[in-house]
Amino acid sequence: MLLLSEAIDVTRVTVSCTSCGHTYHESMRSYEVLGFTQSLVGRQCPKCGNPTLEVVEEKDLIEELAEIAEAAGSRVEVISPETEEGQMLLKSFGGIAATLRYKMEQH
Repeated sequence: MLLLSEAIDVTRVTVSCTSCGHTYHESMRSYEVLGFTQSLVGRQCPKCGNPTLEVVEEKDLIEELAEIAEAAGSRVEVISPETEEGQMLLKSFGGIAATLRYKMEQH
């Protein structure tokens, strides 16, 4: 089970070079996305050196993690920071925690 706090304010940005197709990801606070996008103008691609980088996707981190967990067959619980448990999750674990269960091997 994946536990996520609603208070996580992180966006996962996918950057791609329109010349060579090189792609990478950056994570940042939601309010930083516009400035980051503007900072890409004229910045050179780390692979080909051309100034052709652009943001091709923005995705909320909660949404991305939930999709990955559900694809792996895990349950996802999004917890409000308005509850005592939600505050503990946010303060103690940065808003992300999971319970893991492994099948025991029989000998």
